[in-house]
Amino acid sequence: MAILIKLSFLDDIIQKFKLEFIRGFVLLVQTMDEKIAETILYRLYSQGKWDNHGHTPIENATKGFPKHLRGEAKTTIEKLIKKGLLIESKHNYGEGISLNSTMLKDIEEIIGPSRNIGEKGKDLF
Repeated sequence: MAILIKLSFLDDIIQKFKLEFIRGFVLLVQTMDEKIAETILYRLYSQGKWDNHGHTPIENATKGFPKHLRGEAKTTIEKLIKKGLLIESKHNYGEGISLNSTMLKDIEEIIGPSRNIGEKGKDLF
């Protein structure tokens, strides 16, 4: 009887540890997505890539990231397009992206905390 109680106690501890580890991992991934999004938005912002007048190819927007993060950067760009922060345009050389000028305040709130732009930070995802 005492052995069964000890084993169930250990099972509870293992389950709690797994849940905490999984929660921490999800938090880390979410933070990485936000950092990638902030970096992409800041680069386009600092280069003046607004609306379709100043666009850059998606491949160029992901060039500054390490090779193992470029896939995540492309996925983040797709998310930013869906949220309306980026505008996608098709050209003869491929797809280009630019910032949506109607979302200026939101963009500045996202990149503001670490880049001294805007007033406060805003959660992205």
